[in-house]
Amino acid sequence: MAVAWWVLQIAANEEKHLLRIERRQLRDATNPFGIPESQFISLYRLPKDAVLTLCENIQPYVQRAIRPTAIPFELKVLATLSFLSSGSYQRRVGQDFFSCMCQASISGAIHEIVNAINAIMPQWIKFPVQANEIEAIKQQFWINTNFPGVIGAVD
Repeated sequence: MAVAWWVLQIAANEEKHLLRIERRQLRDATNPFGIPESQFISLYRLPKDAVLTLCENIQPYVQRAIRPTAIPFELKVLATLSFLSSGSYQRRVGQDFFSCMCQASISGAIHEIVNAINAIMPQWIKFPVQANEIEAIKQQFWINTNFPGVIGAVD
């Protein structure tokens, strides 16, 4: 009787192991960096080299994944960029062809990547502080665009 129980336990463990291996292969292995540059920019609002530079800069601020089934770092960055650029809901981003992530994973990725971007933000985004800087920028915008009172622009 005890031998039959052990055989059933071994079979159950074997089945769990096979299921775990099967789960690892569920994620779409499509490489978003393999699509044409124009399509990449329309999806993520940045060229490929800018995204790779961003990945290099924020890598030290993101915890390294331990599990073999973890979401790849670059995929987290791209899903976050897609969310930020589209202003869409997390569910739509997760159902995107290139991300294939559930809403909870998207939420966690966005939180993690935005925190990392916030850590490096002072290196990339500078706001004018002194009054003479602000006035010089306003004047330059007026000269270039005839748009009054502007001290910065996004996208």
